[in-house]
Amino acid sequence: MARVVLVGFDPAAVDFSNPALPPGMNAEKVNAGIALAMKEMRDRGWEADACLVHPDETAGPTVERHLTAANYACVVIGAGVRLPPQGLRLFEAIINAVHRAAPTATIAFEHPAGGQRRCRCSMVVAELKTSDHVVANTCLRFATYRGLVASLPGTDTLKKSLIVGLAFALSGTMPAHALNRSFTPTLSERDLVTRYCKGMITEFVNPDLTRTDCISPTHAIEVEFSHKWAEAIGQALHYSLWTKEFSEFPDSFARHSRQVGTPRRAGIIFACGANRSLKVCTDHIVRVSRIVEEFKIPLTIWFCDPNTDMTLAECQPLDFN
Repeated sequence: MARVVLVGFDPAAVDFSNPALPPGMNAEKVNAGIALAMKEMRDRGWEADACLVHPDETAGPTVERHLTAANYACVVIGAGVRLPPQGLRLFEAIINAVHRAAPTATIAFEHPAGGQRRCRCSMVVAELKTSDHVVANTCLRFATYRGLVASLPGTDTLKKSLIVGLAFALSGTMPAHALNRSFTPTLSERDLVTRYCKGMITEFVNPDLTRTDCISPTHAIEVEFSHKWAEAIGQALHYSLWTKEFSEFPDSFARHSRQVGTPRRAGIIFACGANRSLKVCTDHIVRVSRIVEEFKIPLTIWFCDPNTDMTLAECQPLDFN
């Protein structure tokens, strides 16, 4: 059974007049949010507890002592710890304490949504029916380019790039020490389609003779190595548009087009190409993220490591609306 801990400030020790915190927040709401997060995680069958610290030099040692008492799969850092800009040093101390005391645990960040503090780690992982080690690897899914960047005041392009890189580095499937490792996959693009598109329609021929790599019940997907990121965006959108045409004008196309039936969202499965480091491949993903975010392009991206046997469900997903 996965064990999760929420690390946050003791509400009794928090200055809620701090403008960096969500408006209207108070100790009562924080306590209610903590109780809700604990209930959600326990309802999902996880062992969950909270580690409440004071915003001073005792925070790091307190976290370290708490984490050495049990084996945690995921450590969720509360929004109150990471949001105030003047609390950066304390935030760093807590992160370092987590790395020392629980080096194999995934780090996730709680984000205040809709005026309520909710544990997005639990909300996202609940969608997956998988083993505990995959829970640890995917617990960071919520910390996408949009969600995390939006919560950080004064974030510039460089910080955005670092955030996305950190998300991949902290993933259990892509450890931090692998950032400089060169990927030397022996797989071709067709091999990637075979691996990641099991159970989907594959190599679907469109009326203009382009081929959609994979069509799932929800997505029209381009499978590509990340250095071809610009080409992949156009192809995924093109394939998605064809599914819309098939749905609206079913009698205008060949009979095999009817197996698509409904419009599909555009998707791209990216893999790190040969002789390219994770840093370089992460930069490719950041470029895509900046474009689709800026122009509000509905797109789903999966970032996969072809050197492992990870399935599509274990790849890092980014959703943009």
